Amino acid sequence: MKLNETRLMEARERLAPAAIERSPLVATVDPEKCVRCGICVQICPHRALYLQETVLVAVHVCNGCGECVDECPTEAIELVDR
Repeated sequence: MKLNETRLMEARERLAPAAIERSPLVATVDPEKCVRCGICVQICPHRALYLQETVLVAVHVCNGCGECVDECPTEAIELVDR
């Protein structure tokens, strides 16, 4: 087996549990409440939030853990069904 194939297999093994444990929920941001403070972007363990004109959520990356919801000072983020 080539080195690249070994690394690919190792990466798949590391990522597989995260895919299985993904929540049925995903974060969503209310642009009317978002003040672009960036706290959620910094706190997200999955790097699923991006600061643009408002905060954008990469739904394919978001694990629905809710850490951003807990830290948002304006309550602009909530978890919704995927």
